Amino acid sequence: MAMGLIQCLVWLICFLIRVSSESDDVSVLKGWDLLSPSTNRTIVSAGGVFELGFFNPDPSRGERWYVGIWYKNIPEAGRRYVWVANRDNPLNNYNGTLGISGATLVIRDPSDNNRIVWSSTSFGSGSPVAKLLDSGNFVLMNSNDEDPGDILWQSFDYPTDTLLPGMKLGSDPDVNERTAHINRVLTSWKNAIDPSRGNYTLSLERRDESWGLSIMGSGNKRMYSSGPWNGAAFFRLPRPSPRRPTPKAP
Repeated sequence: MAMGLIQCLVWLICFLIRVSSESDDVSVLKGWDLLSPSTNRTIVSAGGVFELGFFNPDPSRGERWYVGIWYKNIPEAGRRYVWVANRDNPLNNYNGTLGISGATLVIRDPSDNNRIVWSSTSFGSGSPVAKLLDSGNFVLMNSNDEDPGDILWQSFDYPTDTLLPGMKLGSDPDVNERTAHINRVLTSWKNAIDPSRGNYTLSLERRDESWGLSIMGSGNKRMYSSGPWNGAAFFRLPRPSPRRPTPKAP
Protein backbone atom coordinates (compact mmCIF):
# COMPACT_ATOMS: atom_id res chain seq x y z
CA MET A 1 0.00 0.00 0.00
CA ALA A 2 2.88 2.30 0.84
CA MET A 3 4.41 1.65 -2.58
CA GLY A 4 1.09 2.51 -4.25
CA LEU A 5 0.88 5.76 -2.29
CA ILE A 6 4.43 6.69 -3.33
CA GLN A 7 3.60 6.00 -6.98
CA CYS A 8 0.51 8.21 -6.71
CA LEU A 9 2.55 11.02 -5.19
CA VAL A 10 5.19 10.73 -7.91
CA TRP A 11 2.50 10.85 -10.60
CA LEU A 12 0.88 13.89 -8.94
CA ILE A 13 4.20 15.74 -8.72
CA CYS A 14 4.97 15.05 -12.41
CA PHE A 15 1.48 16.22 -13.38
CA LEU A 16 1.85 19.46 -11.40
CA ILE A 17 5.26 20.14 -12.93
CA ARG A 18 3.82 19.64 -16.41
CA VAL A 19 0.86 21.94 -15.73
CA SER A 20 3.17 24.54 -14.22
CA SER A 21 5.52 24.49 -17.20
CA GLU A 22 2.60 24.84 -19.60
CA SER A 23 1.10 27.75 -17.66
CA ASP A 24 4.48 29.49 -17.52
CA ASP A 25 4.71 29.85 -21.30
CA VAL A 26 5.16 33.62 -21.40
CA SER A 27 4.74 33.73 -25.19
CA VAL A 28 1.06 32.74 -24.99
CA LEU A 29 -2.06 34.70 -24.06
CA LYS A 30 -4.86 32.29 -23.13
CA GLY A 31 -8.60 32.82 -22.91
CA TRP A 32 -8.57 33.78 -19.25
CA ASP A 33 -5.41 35.95 -19.42
CA LEU A 34 -5.45 39.75 -19.49
CA LEU A 35 -2.72 42.29 -20.17
CA SER A 36 -3.12 45.76 -18.70
CA PRO A 37 -1.04 48.92 -18.21
CA SER A 38 -1.88 48.65 -14.50
CA THR A 39 -0.04 45.31 -14.15
CA ASN A 40 2.78 46.08 -16.61
CA ARG A 41 2.62 42.43 -17.71
CA THR A 42 3.93 41.54 -21.16
CA ILE A 43 4.31 38.41 -23.26
CA VAL A 44 7.68 37.46 -24.74
CA SER A 45 8.40 35.24 -27.75
CA ALA A 46 9.87 31.83 -26.96
CA GLY A 47 13.40 32.82 -27.98
CA GLY A 48 13.26 36.17 -26.21
CA VAL A 49 13.44 38.14 -29.48
CA PHE A 50 10.22 40.17 -29.28
CA GLU A 51 7.98 41.49 -26.52
CA LEU A 52 4.34 42.60 -26.62
CA GLY A 53 2.51 44.81 -24.17
CA PHE A 54 1.04 48.22 -23.50
CA PHE A 55 3.11 51.36 -23.96
CA ASN A 56 2.57 55.12 -23.67
CA PRO A 57 4.85 56.98 -26.12
CA ASP A 58 4.48 60.33 -24.35
CA PRO A 59 3.21 60.26 -20.73
CA SER A 60 3.15 64.08 -20.69
CA ARG A 61 0.08 63.90 -22.95
CA GLY A 62 -1.83 61.85 -20.38
CA GLU A 63 -3.29 58.36 -20.58
CA ARG A 64 -2.74 57.27 -24.19
CA TRP A 65 -2.00 53.55 -24.13
CA TYR A 66 -1.27 51.37 -27.14
CA VAL A 67 -0.59 47.65 -27.57
CA GLY A 68 2.67 47.22 -29.45
CA ILE A 69 5.51 44.84 -30.28
CA TRP A 70 9.18 45.71 -29.86
CA TYR A 71 12.60 44.03 -29.82
CA LYS A 72 13.08 42.85 -26.26
CA ASN A 73 16.85 43.34 -26.11
CA ILE A 74 16.72 47.06 -27.01
CA PRO A 75 16.51 49.38 -23.96
CA GLU A 76 13.36 51.49 -23.65
CA ALA A 77 15.25 54.71 -24.41
CA GLY A 78 16.09 53.46 -27.92
CA ARG A 79 13.04 51.28 -28.46
CA ARG A 80 11.22 51.15 -31.80
CA TYR A 81 7.75 49.68 -32.02
CA VAL A 82 7.49 47.37 -35.02
CA TRP A 83 3.72 46.92 -34.76
CA VAL A 84 0.87 48.77 -33.03
CA ALA A 85 -2.61 47.28 -32.68
CA ASN A 86 -4.80 50.26 -31.81
CA ARG A 87 -2.71 52.96 -33.50
CA ASP A 88 -5.71 55.20 -34.28
CA ASN A 89 -7.62 54.50 -31.05
CA PRO A 90 -5.51 54.92 -27.91
CA LEU A 91 -6.78 53.51 -24.63
CA ASN A 92 -7.38 56.36 -22.18
CA ASN A 93 -7.58 54.26 -19.05
CA TYR A 94 -4.71 52.79 -17.02
CA ASN A 95 -6.92 49.82 -16.09
CA GLY A 96 -7.84 48.87 -19.65
CA THR A 97 -7.14 45.33 -20.84
CA LEU A 98 -6.12 43.20 -23.80
CA GLY A 99 -7.68 39.75 -23.85
CA ILE A 100 -9.48 37.14 -25.93
CA SER A 101 -13.25 37.26 -26.34
CA GLY A 102 -14.69 34.33 -28.25
CA ALA A 103 -12.33 34.00 -31.20
CA THR A 104 -11.25 37.65 -31.23
CA LEU A 105 -8.58 39.76 -29.56
CA VAL A 106 -10.07 42.83 -27.89
CA ILE A 107 -8.85 45.92 -26.04
CA ARG A 108 -11.47 47.16 -23.58
CA ASP A 109 -11.95 50.34 -21.56
CA PRO A 110 -13.59 49.47 -18.20
CA SER A 111 -14.26 53.13 -17.41
CA ASP A 112 -16.63 53.34 -20.40
CA ASN A 113 -18.95 50.34 -19.91
CA ASN A 114 -16.17 47.98 -21.06
CA ARG A 115 -16.19 49.64 -24.47
CA ILE A 116 -14.17 47.87 -27.16
CA VAL A 117 -11.35 50.20 -28.19
CA TRP A 118 -9.89 47.79 -30.76
CA SER A 119 -10.56 44.26 -31.94
CA SER A 120 -9.05 41.82 -34.40
CA THR A 121 -10.97 39.95 -37.05
CA SER A 122 -11.03 36.18 -37.09
CA PHE A 123 -12.66 33.33 -38.95
CA GLY A 124 -12.98 30.50 -36.48
CA SER A 125 -14.35 29.29 -33.20
CA GLY A 126 -13.33 27.12 -30.30
CA SER A 127 -10.82 28.04 -27.61
CA PRO A 128 -8.11 30.06 -29.33
CA VAL A 129 -4.88 31.32 -27.81
CA ALA A 130 -2.71 34.24 -28.94
CA LYS A 131 1.01 33.63 -29.33
CA LEU A 132 3.94 35.92 -30.01
CA LEU A 133 6.42 34.25 -32.36
CA ASP A 134 10.16 34.89 -32.66
CA SER A 135 9.44 36.35 -36.11
CA GLY A 136 7.53 39.19 -34.44
CA ASN A 137 4.20 37.82 -35.68
CA PHE A 138 1.35 37.87 -33.13
CA VAL A 139 -1.01 35.05 -34.07
CA LEU A 140 -4.43 33.91 -32.91
CA MET A 141 -4.88 30.17 -33.34
CA ASN A 142 -6.92 27.29 -31.95
CA SER A 143 -5.36 25.92 -28.76
CA ASN A 144 -6.25 22.37 -29.77
CA ASP A 145 -4.95 22.76 -33.31
CA GLU A 146 -1.60 21.05 -33.90
CA ASP A 147 -1.11 22.69 -37.30
CA PRO A 148 0.65 26.06 -36.76
CA GLY A 149 -0.26 27.02 -40.32
CA ASP A 150 -3.96 27.12 -39.46
CA ILE A 151 -4.09 30.69 -38.13
CA LEU A 152 -7.32 32.55 -37.36
CA TRP A 153 -5.68 36.01 -37.40
CA GLN A 154 -2.13 37.39 -37.50
CA SER A 155 -0.51 40.79 -37.03
CA PHE A 156 1.63 40.24 -40.17
CA ASP A 157 -1.54 40.81 -42.22
CA TYR A 158 -1.97 44.28 -40.66
CA PRO A 159 1.45 46.00 -40.70
CA THR A 160 1.98 49.50 -39.36
CA ASP A 161 5.20 51.21 -40.47
CA THR A 162 7.72 48.34 -40.31
CA LEU A 163 8.33 45.41 -42.67
CA LEU A 164 9.87 42.51 -40.76
CA PRO A 165 11.46 39.43 -42.41
CA GLY A 166 8.64 37.11 -43.44
CA MET A 167 6.06 39.88 -43.85
CA LYS A 168 4.43 40.69 -47.19
CA LEU A 169 3.07 43.75 -48.96
CA GLY A 170 0.01 43.71 -51.20
CA SER A 171 -2.70 41.07 -51.40
CA ASP A 172 -2.57 37.32 -51.74
CA PRO A 173 -3.03 35.89 -55.25
CA ASP A 174 -4.74 32.81 -53.80
CA VAL A 175 -7.70 34.42 -52.07
CA ASN A 176 -9.11 32.70 -49.01
CA GLU A 177 -11.74 33.79 -46.53
CA ARG A 178 -9.25 35.13 -44.01
CA THR A 179 -7.16 37.27 -46.37
CA ALA A 180 -9.63 38.18 -49.14
CA HIS A 181 -10.12 41.74 -47.88
CA ILE A 182 -6.47 42.47 -47.01
CA ASN A 183 -4.10 44.76 -48.90
CA ARG A 184 -0.93 45.09 -46.83
CA VAL A 185 0.48 48.64 -46.83
CA LEU A 186 3.04 50.38 -44.62
CA THR A 187 1.89 53.71 -43.19
CA SER A 188 4.14 56.11 -41.30
CA TRP A 189 3.48 57.32 -37.77
CA LYS A 190 1.95 60.79 -37.51
CA ASN A 191 5.06 61.88 -35.61
CA ALA A 192 7.68 60.41 -33.25
CA ILE A 193 5.26 60.27 -30.29
CA ASP A 194 1.98 59.56 -32.09
CA PRO A 195 1.57 56.15 -33.82
CA SER A 196 -1.67 57.11 -35.56
CA ARG A 197 -1.60 57.02 -39.36
CA GLY A 198 0.71 59.62 -40.86
CA ASN A 199 1.03 61.14 -44.34
CA TYR A 200 3.21 58.54 -46.05
CA THR A 201 2.45 55.05 -47.34
CA LEU A 202 4.57 52.38 -49.00
CA SER A 203 2.64 49.94 -51.16
CA LEU A 204 3.04 47.33 -53.87
CA GLU A 205 1.22 48.19 -57.09
CA ARG A 206 0.55 46.36 -60.32
CA ARG A 207 2.32 47.68 -63.43
CA ASP A 208 1.50 45.95 -66.70
CA GLU A 209 2.97 42.47 -66.35
CA SER A 210 5.06 43.20 -63.25
CA TRP A 211 5.00 44.93 -59.87
CA GLY A 212 6.55 48.07 -58.41
CA LEU A 213 6.92 49.88 -55.10
CA SER A 214 5.29 53.24 -54.54
CA ILE A 215 5.57 55.87 -51.79
CA MET A 216 2.65 58.29 -51.57
CA GLY A 217 2.55 61.48 -49.50
CA SER A 218 -0.17 63.83 -48.28
CA GLY A 219 -2.75 64.78 -50.86
CA ASN A 220 -2.09 61.48 -52.63
CA LYS A 221 1.14 62.94 -54.04
CA ARG A 222 3.52 60.38 -55.48
CA MET A 223 6.88 60.74 -53.74
CA TYR A 224 8.71 57.77 -55.25
CA SER A 225 8.24 54.88 -57.65
CA SER A 226 10.58 51.97 -58.11
CA GLY A 227 11.25 50.23 -61.37
CA PRO A 228 9.55 46.90 -62.08
CA TRP A 229 10.33 43.65 -60.32
CA ASN A 230 12.74 41.52 -62.37
CA GLY A 231 12.34 38.31 -60.41
CA ALA A 232 15.13 39.11 -57.96
CA ALA A 233 14.90 42.82 -57.16
CA PHE A 234 13.17 46.10 -58.02
CA PHE A 235 14.91 48.39 -60.51
CA ARG A 236 15.82 51.92 -59.40
CA LEU A 237 15.77 51.17 -55.70
CA PRO A 238 17.82 53.81 -53.85
CA ARG A 239 21.09 52.41 -52.57
CA PRO A 240 22.47 53.48 -49.20
CA SER A 241 25.51 55.72 -49.46
CA PRO A 242 28.76 54.15 -48.29
CA ARG A 243 29.53 55.13 -44.74
CA ARG A 244 32.42 57.54 -44.54
CA PRO A 245 34.99 57.01 -41.80
CA THR A 246 34.70 59.42 -38.89
CA PRO A 247 37.61 61.88 -39.03
CA LYS A 248 39.98 61.57 -36.12
CA ALA A 249 40.54 64.48 -33.80
CA PRO A 250 43.92 66.16 -34.29
